[in-house]
Amino acid sequence: MRTIRIENIEDGKPKQEIIFDMQPDHMERKLSGSISRELNCADSLSFDIYPDNPGYDMLSPCLTKIWCVDTPEIEFLGRVLKAVPLMDNTGAIYKQVTCEGYLAYLQDSSTEIEAFDMSPVELAKELIDRHNSNVPEHQFIIEFDATVTDTQKAELSTSGGTTFDELSALISKYGWEISVSYKMDLVEGKALFDKLTVSKKIGKICGDSVIEIGYNLLSYSCEQDMSTLCTRILPLGQKIYTDEDNLERVSIAGVNGENKYLSKNEDVYGVIQRTVLYEDINDPTELLKEAQKYIDIYSVPYSSYTISAIDPHNLNGNKERIQVGNWYKVNAKMLGIDGVMLRVNKQTISLDSPANDSFSVGSTAATASGSIAGAVTGEKLSLLADQSNTNNIIVTKQLAAQQAWINDLVAVNITTDNLKAKVAEIDSLTANDAIIKNIIAQTITTDNISAAVGNIKNLTSESALINNIRSTIITTDFSDAVVGRMSDGVITNALIKSLTADKIASGTIYTDNVQIQSKDGTMVLKDSTMQISDGKKVRVQIGKDANNNYTIIIYDENGNVLWGEGGITENAVRDGLINDRMVADDANINAKKVNIPSLVREINNGTETIKSSAINYDPTGQSLNIAFNKIVSQLLDDIGFNQYYDAQKMQEGWIYVGEYAHSGNVQWDREHKHYECDIISLSKKYSYVNNSFMPLDGTAYTLSAYIKGRAMIYYPTALETGDVFDNAETTRVKYDFVYDSTKGKPVFTPADDDGVIEIYAIKLEYGGAMTEFCLSADEEEREGRVQMANFEVSNTNLKYELYEKNEENQQKFSQIDVNIDGIKETVGVIQGDYVTSAALNLKADEINAKVSETYQTIDGMNNYAKASELDLKADSATLGNYQTIAGMSSYATTQWAQGQINSKVSVGGVCSEINQSSEQIALNSNRLVVNSTNFKLDGSGNGSIGGWHFGNGYMYSDGEAFISTHSRTGYYSWDGFPYKATIMQGKLICGIQSGALDEAVPDTTRGYCDFSVAGIFAKDKKMSSGYLFAVGTENGVVTTNTGAFTASDRRLKTNITEIDEQYANDLIDGLKPSTYTMIDGKRTHSGFIADEVKMTAEKVLGTVDDFAAYATVQIDEDKKDYAALRYEEFIAPLTKYCQCLKRDLKQEIERNRQLQSELLKLQCEVMTIKAKLEEK
Repeated sequence: MRTIRIENIEDGKPKQEIIFDMQPDHMERKLSGSISRELNCADSLSFDIYPDNPGYDMLSPCLTKIWCVDTPEIEFLGRVLKAVPLMDNTGAIYKQVTCEGYLAYLQDSSTEIEAFDMSPVELAKELIDRHNSNVPEHQFIIEFDATVTDTQKAELSTSGGTTFDELSALISKYGWEISVSYKMDLVEGKALFDKLTVSKKIGKICGDSVIEIGYNLLSYSCEQDMSTLCTRILPLGQKIYTDEDNLERVSIAGVNGENKYLSKNEDVYGVIQRTVLYEDINDPTELLKEAQKYIDIYSVPYSSYTISAIDPHNLNGNKERIQVGNWYKVNAKMLGIDGVMLRVNKQTISLDSPANDSFSVGSTAATASGSIAGAVTGEKLSLLADQSNTNNIIVTKQLAAQQAWINDLVAVNITTDNLKAKVAEIDSLTANDAIIKNIIAQTITTDNISAAVGNIKNLTSESALINNIRSTIITTDFSDAVVGRMSDGVITNALIKSLTADKIASGTIYTDNVQIQSKDGTMVLKDSTMQISDGKKVRVQIGKDANNNYTIIIYDENGNVLWGEGGITENAVRDGLINDRMVADDANINAKKVNIPSLVREINNGTETIKSSAINYDPTGQSLNIAFNKIVSQLLDDIGFNQYYDAQKMQEGWIYVGEYAHSGNVQWDREHKHYECDIISLSKKYSYVNNSFMPLDGTAYTLSAYIKGRAMIYYPTALETGDVFDNAETTRVKYDFVYDSTKGKPVFTPADDDGVIEIYAIKLEYGGAMTEFCLSADEEEREGRVQMANFEVSNTNLKYELYEKNEENQQKFSQIDVNIDGIKETVGVIQGDYVTSAALNLKADEINAKVSETYQTIDGMNNYAKASELDLKADSATLGNYQTIAGMSSYATTQWAQGQINSKVSVGGVCSEINQSSEQIALNSNRLVVNSTNFKLDGSGNGSIGGWHFGNGYMYSDGEAFISTHSRTGYYSWDGFPYKATIMQGKLICGIQSGALDEAVPDTTRGYCDFSVAGIFAKDKKMSSGYLFAVGTENGVVTTNTGAFTASDRRLKTNITEIDEQYANDLIDGLKPSTYTMIDGKRTHSGFIADEVKMTAEKVLGTVDDFAAYATVQIDEDKKDYAALRYEEFIAPLTKYCQCLKRDLKQEIERNRQLQSELLKLQCEVMTIKAKLEEK
């Protein structure tokens, strides 16, 4: 079905309208017009449109897109060119509209006057690419099929015309033909350009689409052209000899029974002879083959036909449509043509009357047997060359043509008023007058040359008389016999082979143009740079360098720079060259440039250790005079001593886990004082430092001990092993590590499962060095009391620590850690397994204070902990309390930050939270309890507010309460009023909010919906009588005033296929229309029985599973399945059924018409026979 749509862009969005369709009830969308098509031309569409058409005011020249679709073919795509308003003599007003096809968009771009060195195919593609760049909204894709072979480079040009004009010129010159194809955008519902295809010949032979007198032939005319007719030809190939005087050529005599000629139809038309040259054929057999093709074409007169006929497709949908470029068989025996194939070059498609479709043909393409016949009239002469495959044609009489494209023309004489050629090769040219822009010639011989300007590279003359010579450069050779003298003169520029220096009296020689060098080439002066070399490498360079800096550069024989832009380099200073005299007294050499270790080794005779009994330090006028008896801790970047060590009896501060026993003791002497230490025999388990000392993460420590046996390092927390020590005799071993709290403290333990080690003098100290085991002076005086102090200073850190353990085994410690980022203070007390501590951490942007109390079991696991913490920042503050008792964790925190207060309490994973800001207070809790005058809520979720009571899964009201809601402003609205819905008295009423917010019932004067046990009732906006839609539960009736729509947009569907004709016939034929009365009803209904429809569907489809017209539903509380039908699903098969009936009826009518036509013919023949009988 044919439809025409138009599209405009309004407010940046496309707007479409249908201006023509074939629906009988759409009279306002009827147009009177036609589509015109012609070979190698843009299509056109013209029609008259009247004011009642919905697209009457949308037609804007060059802006409105328009397309015509006769499903499935896209017949036209283009734009409105003209829309002229007119009024006829009856007073009717209308517009006469003319549209141009998509190909006309190539008129919107133009070319430059430009020459190209490329093939014709490449130039065509270049023209399209440039158009696409200039007109991006109307893009083209061009493709060439295999028949186009014009891919050789040629001298081509454009003349500044439009892209369409230049492309048309290429098409005409090279005998191309073009076709445009389109495609549908199924989402947007509009036609789109697909591609432009170029071929030597478009179209095909459509043998089944016949044009026949008495069937669809409307009018006919034929003209014959005898000017190209020939019945005998003399074909001649290449010249056999190269001698100009011998003109003998290759002939067909040797392969044609010694006959040089080839004849056909001489008995019909007599002898009409032509001589045909084939300059590129030297084989007689090939020459005969080509000559036979030629005589087959031109041995019959050329016939030109003009035919108007009804498209066979309109009479039989299975026939091919008429298309420009296709060949169709014409059967008109009474007109002298029968089975002749004619090619369509023009076509007219009527929009509203298919009987008015017509087409024209301009030449014969083939006879019924398939051979080519006829010459060319109405088409270009290029067709002649294409059909004959002949390079040269000689016509003995006359050739008259409006246009002719000839690849090679051989002629004795050419007389013409105007000759234009890009390239001409002429052996001899005689002309009275010649205007030539450029002459390129090897030799010019003439009596006289007159020129305003002469540009001559080389001039050779026996004699030359020149009044004036004006030249920038004069170059000449002087022989020994000729001497040129110039007493006084000015030479602007001279090319001199040699010049004696004493001939230069004065002046300036510019090194920009002259290079000065020594005879052996080792010294060169050029521009602003002088270089001196040793014959192989440059050794000295003075002047401008590659970076445009002025420097002196000296190189050694290996190319190393001795003196450069920065002065002398290290390559110029030999070993031993610098001595004391070369170093100034105040040289102030940076320490980093002095090899300190080598200096110390020199002082100490090979060792880097500085040995001294005292250090004297006085940098600021104060005095430090301290004598160390022994330095026992590692001194790297800091000054300090042991953080912790084993006590005198070797059990102070250490805990042994597992099986151990005292196996003896060991003594040592320090300054004649004897000290005793227990030796522990340890098996299966390990020993570790108790909680009086907590190492710092990331700090280096050394663990050492005297061990006999096979021992190893073990991390009880991480269950990891470290170094292994195997000593048959008691040996002191050490283990360096950096403390990681996730791994815990390392300990010594037997390396073997059943192994036993002896261990004593366990020591833990800062740093990576193991120092001697000794007691400090203050420890000698203690009696059951341990006191320690640690002070550590570096360029980045200051640490101070105090430790004390009294006679009651109560341990106290205090630590201060200061660095550039902050200060950390810790104070604590350890009483057995209880640890109480307070910490203060100061940073530039934060203060953190924490007080904690912890009970620690023997295995190191926390079983009881309490902590309160305050954290202060510039934009926030947090106060929290955290507790862990018997594995149960709880905390309570309050945070102030950015205008908010957040309080949170958690016990065992159950959490309550209050978040307060200037805008709201948010509560998040496992249970919420409220007890106020008008709002109550208990812990189980039961409560009341206003007149409403609620609980777990219910809510009710004591009196005439209601609930209503309305849409926000700017969202859902109806005539400017918000939507409103109210639940009251067992009903849900939907209307609009036009009154006060506390009004119960919505405004129902502009339409409403009412939902209740009685049913669903809807009124339209106009408040028309009756319900727009109603479901009455009392009488079981569903009513509607306007009918229902079903969404059917193509974008919502997939797997779209036309209904199979056989399926439609079988389904409709199998249905049994019935009348019936419902069990609980009284009236008579008509329709189908779903059970019977199911059986029919199963017969047609094999199964009912995919048959959408049938379903089972539950319509009662018994939840039984009942068969049901969707009656709208039968519309499409019934439509297909009717279409098939219509088609069959049309075919029967046509067959009847043919029978009537045959009957008419028979009557005519009978009348003719009767007349002849009467004459006799």
